[in-house]
Amino acid sequence: MLDQMYEEWNDYSPKIMGEWIFYKDKLTIENLVTSYIVELEYINSSGELLDWILQLSSKPDGWDSENFIKLLIYAIEWNFHGSAQGVFCPSGANKIDIKWRKQNAL
Repeated sequence: MLDQMYEEWNDYSPKIMGEWIFYKDKLTIENLVTSYIVELEYINSSGELLDWILQLSSKPDGWDSENFIKLLIYAIEWNFHGSAQGVFCPSGANKIDIKWRKQNAL
């Protein structure tokens, strides 16, 4: 997945997966059906990331949680230019105080 990411790091167009859209300039993932918004810059630790994954995966089927998780991983790898695991839990370590980089769309 990271090979494809190299081409997309300077692409600020929104990314859609299923019912979810990642706005790169706002660092949000939004549900196109329910208008539910996840503000990524407030996910600053391994625990907070796990909380979002578990929270959305426990929603009813209409929430398309599988695509949310895929898009969340994409957003992390796009923003940090590396693997989601390496950013949030390298070698299983709990990470805290993770800072998202606000990207300025050109």
